[in-house]
Parts: sequence; structure tokens; C-alpha cells
Amino acid sequence: MDPSDLRSRAIVSPVIELGLALCLGALPCQEKPDERPPVETEVPPAGQETPPVDPDGDPVVGGQETKKRNEPVADSPGQETPPRAEPPPARSAPSSEDGPSDELPGELPGEQVLQRIAGVLRRIERDHPDWARLESLGNTRGGREVPLLILSDLSSGSPVDRPALLLLEESGSSALGAEELTEFARTLVERAAKDPSVLALLQRAAILIAPVPDPDALAEPGLPKVRFSRNFPLGWQPETLVEGAGYRPLHLLGTRHFARLLQRERRLTLVIGVSPDLRPGRPYASSELPERDRRLYDALLVRLRQPDIGLLPWSRLASPGGSFLDTAYQAYGVLGFGLALHSPGARPFSERAFGVVRELVYRLARIEMTLEEPRRLGSGDWQLDVEFHNPQVMPTLSALGQGRHVPAETWLSLEGAILVASSTRRSGESGVFDATTFPEPSDDLRLSLGVLQGGETVRVRLIVSGETGSTLKVLVRAPRAGSVEGRVVLVEEGPGG
Repeated sequence: MDPSDLRSRAIVSPVIELGLALCLGALPCQEKPDERPPVETEVPPAGQETPPVDPDGDPVVGGQETKKRNEPVADSPGQETPPRAEPPPARSAPSSEDGPSDELPGELPGEQVLQRIAGVLRRIERDHPDWARLESLGNTRGGREVPLLILSDLSSGSPVDRPALLLLEESGSSALGAEELTEFARTLVERAAKDPSVLALLQRAAILIAPVPDPDALAEPGLPKVRFSRNFPLGWQPETLVEGAGYRPLHLLGTRHFARLLQRERRLTLVIGVSPDLRPGRPYASSELPERDRRLYDALLVRLRQPDIGLLPWSRLASPGGSFLDTAYQAYGVLGFGLALHSPGARPFSERAFGVVRELVYRLARIEMTLEEPRRLGSGDWQLDVEFHNPQVMPTLSALGQGRHVPAETWLSLEGAILVASSTRRSGESGVFDATTFPEPSDDLRLSLGVLQGGETVRVRLIVSGETGSTLKVLVRAPRAGSVEGRVVLVEEGPGG
């Protein structure tokens, strides 16, 4: 068969890709059987019991390794018995006890690195309970937990009401990247304790940090055949075309955990993938990039541009497909950036990451609301004009997210009166309101405002029925822009009110 035919038949179409990403409820798949060849063991003499064999094929006795084939054995006088090798450390999930120190050494066996990172994450939660919460996305095949640290001001409201930004070590196997992200998390909460402007970041957004997305790959670098950074559905190509992609998308249990995270986190607005091998270029050929989103990526990059920051938007990242950033943007319209772990002449990683997070948080969509005084129309009927404005460059949902029909619209709800009719007028439209809607009378009604673009203003006229003196509450919520609430009392103002 012609190699080009193989490549063309292997590339997944965008439609199939989207189906894979949006139907993750059917993710459980059969695990690939162990394809390692059987390990030969020596047959013991007659009458001698056969020793048990560990999962790697080596005979063991009482939990200790026995002598392997071709290893010298002291079976005659004068021959010295070689020292017995110590058994490898047990493979287990991180201990529930704190590590002996906060320090994060760069050269440690993978299992010890996991233990040390787990200890630091727990200490962050313990020492800063008002700003940090540690969760687990689940366990890997090896029984190791996948930690997710949520940083937000938990004392001033729920973080689920705030837009979220996720940072993760995107390769899944970089010990240094995991350590740097953990150190960044600790630095961020310590600065929030001293600097009100840093605390304001945690009041405006929820910052999610996943320093170890694939603990198995980090603990056992010689074993994994599938790479976390190439096993996601969007743009995925088979192992025969892209090394480390796996024989099917979402083969790794860890990639399934993060696919489900994308599915349930409707507040997720931005993702930053920390990578040791960030390369500029173009995304995979079949990906989509609406012109409005291209301009948005460029506008954000201009605001973040610094000579040593080491940041690239998804639109300028070289990727053969199958990465977490690919799936986040292509399936859910979540904007993605790559942040280099190393950058020539760059400042320390933690400092660069803080600068990126600070700038992006202050660029997230935000809704401002202005309530005008109600105007009485007749017995029990009132007119209330409300103005909503998004002062940021980012919209409440990206153009691709709108095209994917991601459920992230902006909704208005009323309490304290019955909505009789409503009409809207958006920025750039004529001075009159558009067609009036007449919903079914209800005292608990939601009205869709669609998507607020960057800098857009939407003016809404509400006709409500309520008793004089009652309080009307207006609540507007957008999953990727947070919420805003206002109250007004239905009273007449002035002699002609």
C-alpha cells in the first residue's frame, strides 16, 4: 500500500473528532492486553518449589529479588557471594503524610518526586484553607492519584461562580515541569497573603493547577508507550503516524480524566500548557480557527508580549494533533496557550508564569450591570431598563465555541416580579429595541442574552408586573465570565413617575 494512502485513511475528520470529544460519556474502553513477551525462568531441580514471579518476570522470594540468570552464585568454597540488591521501592499512591521538607530537588527518582509534590500540595491546602483546595481527578492504572489544586478566594463566595484558568504540565512526563508548577502554586498563595493585588486575582477567577497529569509516566519513564500529550481525540492520528499517540485516542486513563474535566468544567475559559519542548508553527492541518478567534489570539499576545516570556497562543503552536490544548479549543472553544519551561535569557519560570496568569486573569470577560430607576406604566406594571457591558477584549464565549454550540450563554434571571415582556438592543444597532418577546408569565424566569463580545454593550428593556414597594432582583450569569447581581425597589420617582 502506498504510504500516502495510509496517511490519508488514518487522519480523523473534524466531524468524527468532534463526536469523539463531545460523547465522552462512553469513554470506558477495553484495556489493551499486555503485549510484553513472556519472561523465561529457570526450571528448578526435582523436588524444589518453583519461586513466585513478580509482574516484571523476575523470580522473588519473601518479597526480595532472587539471583537472576547469568548472575554469579557462590556454590563452591572460595567463591565470594556478591551483595544482594535492594528491592525497588513499592509502587503506590502518594502517602497521606507530609514530606520531610518543602524543598523540591530536581534530581530524584520519579516515585520520590511524586511523594514530594504531593506533600507540598497538601501543605498548601493546609496552610491556606481560605484560598486552596486539593482534589483528585482519579487514579491511574498504576494506582496513583492525579491531583488538581484549585486556588481561589473561598472565603468570599464559591469558586464555581468565577471563570477558571487551568495550568498543566502538558507533556505528562517532565519532573522539572511538575516541580516548577508546584512551586508556582506555593508562590502564588504566599504572595496573596501579603499583597492585596494578588489576592484580587483569586477573587476574580479560579486558578486550577495540574502539575502531574500522568503520574505513571513520571514514576516509570521507561514503561509508558503512549504519551499524554498525543492521546487526545482532536487531531489524533494512529501510533503508526505519530509516535506515542497510542492505538486509539484516550487510551491512557489519565487522558480520560482530563477529557472529562473539559466536559464538566463549563467555567473553564483558558488553558496554559507548560511544555519542555514548545515549538512555534501551525496547528494540525484539519483544525479550525475562525477569523474572529485569530484576531483575539493576536490581541491577547500583544498585551502579553515580552521578550523573554516564552509564551505562544494555540494558533501559533506546532502540533501534529492529539494534544490537550487541541481538544480544549477545537471541541469546547477554550482558548489555549503554551508556556515554555525553558526560554533563552528568560526570567525564572515562576516569575514568568505569575506575569502570564496575572495579565490573562485581568483580560477575562467580565459583565458590568447598570440598573435604571423603574418607571410605572399602570396598575402593577413597570418598565425597567438594564444595561450590560463587557469591558474586556475577551468575549464570554469564543467564536469556535459558539460554532460548537457550547452551553455557555449569558443568562438573565428575575426574582420578585413577573416578567411580562422583554426586548434587547446590542452595540452598533439602531436606537430602537428589537422585536419584543412575550414569555409565559413566571416569577422564576431566565432570559438568554447570548454571547457578549469583547467591548460589547447590551441594553435590555423589561416589562414586569409587581406590587409597589417590592424588591426586584436581577441576576446575570455567564459560565466563563462570572456573575453580577443588582436590586431595585418598585417605587414611583417624581411627580410624573
